[in-house]
Amino acid sequence: MSLFDRISLMPLIKRHLETFYDSAYFILHKKKRIPYEDKIIFLVFPALFSSLMVSLGLFITGEYLTIILTCLSLFAGLLFGLLSIVFQLTKNLKDNLEFLVKNPIKDDILSKKLEIEIFKYQISKELFVNIGFAILTSIITIITAIFTTLKLGIAHKIFADKFFFCILKTTYLVVFNFLVYFFTLLFILT
Repeated sequence: MSLFDRISLMPLIKRHLETFYDSAYFILHKKKRIPYEDKIIFLVFPALFSSLMVSLGLFITGEYLTIILTCLSLFAGLLFGLLSIVFQLTKNLKDNLEFLVKNPIKDDILSKKLEIEIFKYQISKELFVNIGFAILTSIITIITAIFTTLKLGIAHKIFADKFFFCILKTTYLVVFNFLVYFFTLLFILT
């Protein structure tokens, strides 16, 4: 196993996407599928909002950057604390579930309790994954927000022609401001 396999973020993203499923469809067909409404809310809406903000020319300035960095840093720290609490809760639920599975259940009330414990354990695992994804999203947003204020002095020297430099600078600002708006909204929605 290589180093990049151990620090890969793809399993977190994949598990986060697996938390979006239609529970009624899952109960009927035993197959998870992402509802179209979730795709619209978590992908299309942030993309449209980000496109609108960038097309209106509302780029992130130094004042807004300070606010974004402060808020996301505070939320990331709080989410790390919440992650440890949810981890302990999930561990306790797993222990309760293992105890109920090891002891045969013959009573209808106890079998209903087993179903409830399974449901609570599943929800706590999904909550853990979603909090981890929110932390990842906040870190990505902080990094892309920092890139919005970088100066392109070296590119100005490389591209002596002002036309190409203006195109490069505009593209750079549009892309990174779009990403900041997109990931900020995705963080809020998550």
